Amino acid sequence: MLREGVGNGMKAKKNKFIPFLFLLALVFVVFGCRHVDASMMHSNDDSVSGSTNSTDADSDATGDSETSGDVDSDGDTDADGDSDSQSEDTDTDEDSGSDVDSDTDIDIDTDTDTETDDPLGGMQFYFGNFHSHTGNSDGMGTPHEAFAWARDIAGFDFYAVTDHGYMINDAEWDEAGRAAEFYNETGVFVALRGFEWTHPAVGDICAFWTHEYIDRVLAPDLDLIYDWIDAVGALAQFNHPGREPDLFNYLTIDKDVADNFYAIETGNKDQGINDGTYINYYSIALDRGWRVAPTNNQDNHSLKANSHRSVYIGHTLSKWSLFEAMKARRIYATDDPNMKIIFKTDAFWMGSELPLPSRPITFFVQVIDDEPITLVEIISNGGITVAEFKPEANATSVTWQPKLQPKRGYYYVQVTEKDVFDDDGEYQLAVTAPIWIN
Repeated sequence: MLREGVGNGMKAKKNKFIPFLFLLALVFVVFGCRHVDASMMHSNDDSVSGSTNSTDADSDATGDSETSGDVDSDGDTDADGDSDSQSEDTDTDEDSGSDVDSDTDIDIDTDTDTETDDPLGGMQFYFGNFHSHTGNSDGMGTPHEAFAWARDIAGFDFYAVTDHGYMINDAEWDEAGRAAEFYNETGVFVALRGFEWTHPAVGDICAFWTHEYIDRVLAPDLDLIYDWIDAVGALAQFNHPGREPDLFNYLTIDKDVADNFYAIETGNKDQGINDGTYINYYSIALDRGWRVAPTNNQDNHSLKANSHRSVYIGHTLSKWSLFEAMKARRIYATDDPNMKIIFKTDAFWMGSELPLPSRPITFFVQVIDDEPITLVEIISNGGITVAEFKPEANATSVTWQPKLQPKRGYYYVQVTEKDVFDDDGEYQLAVTAPIWIN
């Protein structure tokens, strides 16, 4: 009703002034056309000039800006980039292309019998260690000496110094950061600074990509260290699970910090995957909802190393590529120092999360090493083997494409091979990060 009343009033006023408006228009046409044309021409010239200047200004404003995808060399994400340490746990999964929302339709090739000529898609394997100590806590040497040894003697592609948080001070924390900056060189070696939060009952946790460290005095229980990790956007790893009695509250999932935990150790020191000490906790963590990849770390307190390695698959040997692979869980653990494993379905790598498909899917598994591979398995919920392949005797490479009708849960690869060169027991094992099916 209000709109209709306003409309009627406007119509009455319009009728009253029609004669006046007619006379005004006539005067305008007779006497003002030439001036109006000139004015409009002048106005258009200014508009073009102004538009050009505006475009130049926009070009200047954007042309000098730089997009930073680098990571601070001390192991912290660049505050000027898109992956600040406060937001690392929210941005990179989308950028990496490894995660798929459960309600997203995807095209999975369920009938693939062959893989492309380059199943790595331009990526490479990088072998290293996520857990070590120096003389700044209870190890040997300085961070500088540790990084130099890891690069030049041990032959690691990447190496993390993770001294105990309760044993270091601010100066030593800064020293580790400067050493990481000095030795980090894209394409040559990745030096990473982290620290280990330790608790004699709960368990130990390594944290990375933080500007700060914390100890068990300031974070005396599991809830507080979880809160801290979540608040600063760290990436974290469960260390030697089961060694301490509470086992991280028996690996009960904490959804607030679940996205921060990228890994759990399946091997530590000389207790590799083949030792059996830690591997069972991997499936337990997965069964309880943690989205973690396996690692096999030195936890060395001296400048010595065994054959065990953690491996990331990435486009470059660089801090950013390592960070992206950690976020994507594109990581596997191996007792062998040079075993190469590909595990994917179509374009979705180990570490990916997929919606439940209605049809069977084909997994692509490829293993390459210099020792005889005896068994390749796909392991799912509850640590149960759902498919296996036994290669021919003395085979050192395997390509296997099992087709499965997946259920909700996880699927990862376990490889068994004879140990010929590494003095690590009769057999060595390797396990990959899972492909999760929602």
